Amino acid sequence: YALEITNIQTFPVELTKQSTQLATDTSFAFTISVDGPPDDLQAFVLALAKFDRVVRIESITLSNDEKSSLTVRQIGRAHV
Repeated sequence: YALEITNIQTFPVELTKQSTQLATDTSFAFTISVDGPPDDLQAFVLALAKFDRVVRIESITLSNDEKSSLTVRQIGRAHV
């Protein structure tokens, strides 16, 4: 892909009291911003949706600058 990652951010993982049972749903929130041509951005978003780990996309924001590229900002949650 002809993409440029402009920002990646992860957020703190909430920890709970230790229990005798294993956590069944451990996850962390993230954002990623990527610039590039519309076709490459679409392929990137589709590839992320098919990622080996369970990834839930909570929102996608598209913005257009004065160049011929778009910016995609995704907010999601990765389950580990």
